Amino acid sequence: MKLRSLFTILLIVAIILLIMPVVRNFPVRYYIFLRWVIFLCALCLAAKSYELEKREWLWTSLTIAILFNPVVPVYLHRRIWKIADLLTAAVFIAAIFKVLENRENYIVYRKRGYRHLNAVLGSYGLYREENEQKFRREYLKPLQSPQLLQGSPGFNNLVQAIDNFTKAISLNPGCDTDYFNRAYSYSIKGEFQLAVDDYSRAIELNPQDAVAYFYRGLAYEKLDEVEKATDDYTKAKELDPENASFYLFSRGYNYKKSGRSQNAMEDFYQAALLFLKQNDRVQATRCLEEMKQIDPSSDSVAKLKERLHIQY
Repeated sequence: MKLRSLFTILLIVAIILLIMPVVRNFPVRYYIFLRWVIFLCALCLAAKSYELEKREWLWTSLTIAILFNPVVPVYLHRRIWKIADLLTAAVFIAAIFKVLENRENYIVYRKRGYRHLNAVLGSYGLYREENEQKFRREYLKPLQSPQLLQGSPGFNNLVQAIDNFTKAISLNPGCDTDYFNRAYSYSIKGEFQLAVDDYSRAIELNPQDAVAYFYRGLAYEKLDEVEKATDDYTKAKELDPENASFYLFSRGYNYKKSGRSQNAMEDFYQAALLFLKQNDRVQATRCLEEMKQIDPSSDSVAKLKERLHIQY
């Protein structure tokens, strides 16, 4: 395995330091230094184990940290310490090939998933962590997700994206972004129930993610679960008032489909006003067109036409 991680190198140093006292005796200062090194390594390993939801490794690492902690030292017979040193060295060796290798594999699968998804969607993709602002600007729009059928250009890339995100999730089931990206991929593929399941898991892991609520709402719409879609748009608006215009438009569209015309008119009008504040006349005009389909003679349509300086 390539030593890409500084922590991997630190673990190797710790393993050498643990084995050396088994061979010969050292001054007290060496053992004090050893306690600090193993204590810090064990805490770092515990943190990585927690991140990857490896509970057995987490508890093993914490046990080692307690045993070697230099703050409240544990005193054992020298022979027992030699056994403890060897066992700890064995744990660190296993960690290099299990926990850290899993971490590297996780990153590889994740990047592959992004690459395949980018091949489907174009230059923007869903690099939500690295390009969050670009993501919001390009994808948080009142548009339905593109649909790809089997045999369509890019369909194989979509399958590969789902496969790689699935592998990443198997190695690190605690990352909400991976569930979101796989859910988005399922939506493009037309598997909306699977998308809802993954969006729901993403929301469980990150209940403040307004975008996940928004896209789960879109998936619910495809499943004709109107009330659930409405609830998700409302929740997204509460969590992310800065982008309320997008959520209001989608909720209005959902109201329109379900025959709740008055609610739809109100949401479209409010969304249009917010879009105008953002100098987005294109989306504001789209709101107007939706309102005209419901009630072209309403006062709100006339007011919006005036604001947009539309004469027809």
